[in-house]
Amino acid sequence: MTALDNKDTFFGLRMRKRRTRLAIIFSVFIILAYFDPLKRGVDEEAEKSSLGITSTPKGELSAETKAQTMVKSDKPPLATSLRDTHDNSQSSDAIISSQFIFPVGTYPSSHSATIIALDNEEEEEEGGRYRLLASWFAGTEENAPDVAIYTSTYDSRTSSWQSIPDVAVSAFRPDDSSCAVISGGEGCKLRENSLWNPVLVKENENNHVALFYKAGKHPSIWEGYVKRSKDDGKTWEQQAEKLPRNIIGPAKNKILEVNDRLWLAPSSREANAKDGSRNWKLIVERSRDGGKSWDPEENVEVPFDGNAIQPSMWRGDDGYLRMVARTATDYDENGRRADQVKVKKQTFIRGKKYIIYSKSLDKEGEKWMKAKPTSLPGPNSGIDAVKLRDGRVVIIYNHSWGLKSLGRGKLNVAISHDDGLTWTPSSTVVLESFDDGAISDVNVDKKNQKKPIEMSYPAVIQDPKTDLIHIVYTYDRQTIKHVVINPNRL
Repeated sequence: MTALDNKDTFFGLRMRKRRTRLAIIFSVFIILAYFDPLKRGVDEEAEKSSLGITSTPKGELSAETKAQTMVKSDKPPLATSLRDTHDNSQSSDAIISSQFIFPVGTYPSSHSATIIALDNEEEEEEGGRYRLLASWFAGTEENAPDVAIYTSTYDSRTSSWQSIPDVAVSAFRPDDSSCAVISGGEGCKLRENSLWNPVLVKENENNHVALFYKAGKHPSIWEGYVKRSKDDGKTWEQQAEKLPRNIIGPAKNKILEVNDRLWLAPSSREANAKDGSRNWKLIVERSRDGGKSWDPEENVEVPFDGNAIQPSMWRGDDGYLRMVARTATDYDENGRRADQVKVKKQTFIRGKKYIIYSKSLDKEGEKWMKAKPTSLPGPNSGIDAVKLRDGRVVIIYNHSWGLKSLGRGKLNVAISHDDGLTWTPSSTVVLESFDDGAISDVNVDKKNQKKPIEMSYPAVIQDPKTDLIHIVYTYDRQTIKHVVINPNRL
């Protein structure tokens, strides 16, 4: 054999070895994309079972499929009137009324509503009359310095909201002309402080209302504030009270009053690591004097092996507390972690995002179980839940696995009969049913490109006078929608 033949054989062997290594690497990536090599232990599977998290049996429709069968394929156009925005062909007569709090186009962008039932000073004379107070933030775009916080009052005698909303918290720079929507420039984000996520709370004295909100350039550096009103939100204190360091108040949803003295704020933290990855945490902030003061030493972190924010809480029938929250972490259908895998520039989607659930280990929320995924999808969007007087729990959420804003077109109701262990999507009420990724006619980004339709960030309460369920939510960033539901028809 010549030296040239030896050289060809040597390079041939090297090429075969290289091809073999590449084949092995490719196979490993395929396995990682579809299977979870990290199996949970028996003890975690037992804990999952205790939470009522089970996979869908063969031959049975998944919760997603069941919900989709309730929704007709012909989607109604976005409504532009103030009244009668509900399409009765999609839901039963469980929905009593549906209307906008203010007309479309009042602000370039509006988001993150909150609602409470007010005291009725004329209850004896007016019989079934009731009043509500709602709040939201609005401006040229989210995170702009011209964002202000507004309020509006609803009166059941006229079945309407006040014609002109009030300004509860003024913007840092009102009528700012440097924002993207107005000037077509680079946008206002991260340039100056902005206002975020108001949360209304009824205080223990008649007609006293607290308005919690956040201020800052980004959720990672939010500071918490509270304004108070002694006349059911007609007027507000001139000066806001800044909450202590490491206290931001409720992140999005209503405070849980354990008793007259102990208040629990469902809070969270949205820090980002240096490499750009998320570091989200669920936090319960605690006040032992009915919201007058807050001590960061009382903060409780709810254990979770992923990234979750904006919890909603209620007290269960057994006196222990419950929590649901949105998450940016992916799981498979058996509740096992299934994060995305990125190979070069291609991302393999291995799991889906679910709403997560936790239960307190004591009756004052000082310790919590590790949060686990439920059966309900959640495209990393805001949710809210309420415990009804009949024992059921109602949750309002986006029933979609669409990624990011693509999954915010559907807005659904689900019901739990066991304090959040298991959930059943409502067969009678579908709040909104736009297809994933359906493009809005009016909502545009800073480059003037149309964005996906967004029906999101619900807040839900049950009026103690009438037992009616009231829901408010973002309607395509163009207004806030108010829906009233009869709980007896759910």
